[in-house]
Amino acid sequence: MEKLKAVLLLFRAEKVQEGNSVLSILILITVLTFEKKGIDLTLKNLYLELGQFSDVTIRKDLNRLCLGGFLTLEVRKKDLRTKVISSTPRLKEIESKIADLNREY
Repeated sequence: MEKLKAVLLLFRAEKVQEGNSVLSILILITVLTFEKKGIDLTLKNLYLELGQFSDVTIRKDLNRLCLGGFLTLEVRKKDLRTKVISSTPRLKEIESKIADLNREY
């Protein structure tokens, strides 16, 4: 429980969780999980992964995370209809801080 509390405090300090949105955390976890597997996360796949939330709600939080510098949303050159979500160096830094917290607890 202490580990979870530390991670949530880190998210709050980094302003990931404005408005206490659990959805923001789920989006970040999904992006990092897909990246660890080496799979591009498309916007469509994100909607499917988080199907319990509406597309509008997901897009609202996704846009906020992009504006906050945590994620990027890029259009593929091959198919302009496909948008790929990826992490930024800022999110990678937070991920490494979480890894450090895991080693501490």
